[in-house]
Amino acid sequence: GYSGYEFGATVDLIPDNYYGFSASVGVNYLNITKFLPSINYAPISNIEEKKISLTASWIKQIGGLEYGVKSELDYSDRDGTEIILGDPVNNIYPIISRATQFNSPFLNAVVSAEVGVPVVKERWSWSVNSYAGYSSINPTYNSTSRFVKATMLTAGLKLRSIWQAKKMLISVNLGFQHSANLSSDYSLDGVNLESSRGKSLLSNINYIASSYSSINSAVEADYYINTKYAINIIFKYQYNNYNPNVATHFGNIVIGFKF
Repeated sequence: GYSGYEFGATVDLIPDNYYGFSASVGVNYLNITKFLPSINYAPISNIEEKKISLTASWIKQIGGLEYGVKSELDYSDRDGTEIILGDPVNNIYPIISRATQFNSPFLNAVVSAEVGVPVVKERWSWSVNSYAGYSSINPTYNSTSRFVKATMLTAGLKLRSIWQAKKMLISVNLGFQHSANLSSDYSLDGVNLESSRGKSLLSNINYIASSYSSINSAVEADYYINTKYAINIIFKYQYNNYNPNVATHFGNIVIGFKF
């Protein structure tokens, strides 16, 4: 069986109006223990995860344009611990040692800047957002000397256009992104790389550490029948190109009602 707990907190700094400086700090803690009911619910392993997120942004209107910058930082660290039990005393198994067998830190940092025309009723508006980010992962199994390391640098551009009339709202989104592998390494000591399990692990590692480019597009239209109901149509298309020479395509169309 499993038992555990989780708690977190967030502190936000928000300006009196929409414009100005804002900031947010969030923390989260998770702890889960696995136990065996067959031996008097003795604990055998534990997972502990700590997360922190920081966000700061600034928005200002100059003339008819809005300008903004934003920075985001997310960090998490997960530890897997094996609990060593001693011989039972009165059917109670004492904990004699703990050994950290798994560690997985994750870091993601993004800085973005945006300029655009604010959305106003019965008017065309637009925005351009550019961003750059850095991310790293490093899950490590200490007991078997297995690990995966990968660091990525990402840059992209997002374009958005909105036209709003009395009964119609149309939005068009277009995005371009490229992620480049800065460094990567792995060790799968003891794993047969020719087996289906080994090939699956290698495929996942190559996916995580590969450089790739993507194009995202979306068109959404709302037609308001009255003040309560609207017909909604969404079209999305995504293209990804991975090195070396692997491409994926995804598209869908959704028709529904809003009320």
